Amino acid sequence: MTSANPSTPPFSKDELRKAILDIFLLSVRTTSLWTTSRYAQKVDTSLPPTDLWNPEAAAEDFDFKYEQIAESTIAQVLDYQYDYALLGLEGLDYEHMEVGTTHTWVAAYLVDLLDSHVISEWESFGAVGGDRSSVQLCLSVCELANARKTLMTGEGFFSFFYYADRASQKKGMPANSNGGLTVRQVALLSGMEETTIRAMISRKNAGALVPHKEDGRTLFKPEVVREWLQEKGKLMPITYGRPGDELNLSTVEFKSLNAFVEACSLRLFTLDRKQGDSNAISQKVKVLLGKDANDLSLDLQMLRNEPLMKELASLLESPPELFALRAQQVALQEELSVATQRIKRMTQGPSS
Repeated sequence: MTSANPSTPPFSKDELRKAILDIFLLSVRTTSLWTTSRYAQKVDTSLPPTDLWNPEAAAEDFDFKYEQIAESTIAQVLDYQYDYALLGLEGLDYEHMEVGTTHTWVAAYLVDLLDSHVISEWESFGAVGGDRSSVQLCLSVCELANARKTLMTGEGFFSFFYYADRASQKKGMPANSNGGLTVRQVALLSGMEETTIRAMISRKNAGALVPHKEDGRTLFKPEVVREWLQEKGKLMPITYGRPGDELNLSTVEFKSLNAFVEACSLRLFTLDRKQGDSNAISQKVKVLLGKDANDLSLDLQMLRNEPLMKELASLLESPPELFALRAQQVALQEELSVATQRIKRMTQGPSS
């Protein structure tokens, strides 16, 4: 059962990424069923296609690395959800967790994999990767993130209790809990067993944790669970900002003025949310630039203004010297792009 203590997650992000890589290898195998045999050879030219289905072959045997799939939707979604579910960090650099977003579809995909007959057959051969445990690990992140989002906002991104409660599913009960938390979700959020939660309720010694019935199910209002977790010292606070939310000036080269402005705007938004005041830093930036910070805009003249860029960097809590140099780099790139386009138009001549 997942611990509620953000300082001691039950598994590391590296373990999560290993599980994601296992699922990726499984998807490569199943996708190969739709392609010619040459597809398998593209996985590794030193291996014949049949080795793709070798149950003893793991991702590393095909030279697959997580870095190769780190930008995939599944990897990004689960990375984001891990930070939120287990560390209490809500990022501003990716799609928010709402119904109908990629968070929903990744959850649905993992639920489907949990009952996969392909995985069942694969496990019967004693496969070393792509088994059900990898799916369960990824799904545990998804499910806890959904429970925590429901706890904090009253709305999750997927009805996990619908697949867990097969009896209700067979009876045709709706998959909508109207923002209520299930016994399983309360157990996940508190780090306790479901049986313990049910026993507390039945003995009516759960304190503030008072349930209500909805379509025959036992549910809890989010505010009730928050109060109960607070009393037990298990309410994880949510902090805005993830490790990737800062301006990465050391390794990232901004390809255009728009890209640089978007990165600065995201950083500004992140800092405002962290401080709990939606206008504190924005107002200072507005005064500095003489523009509305809600629609941050920079031009080439501003980018060349080194003192101005250093002041902006200080407000955005970024290294002033490096920030100013990156601004100058963007300005030069924009000027070079314009000059290149002019040369191209002049040398191409009139179209025939």
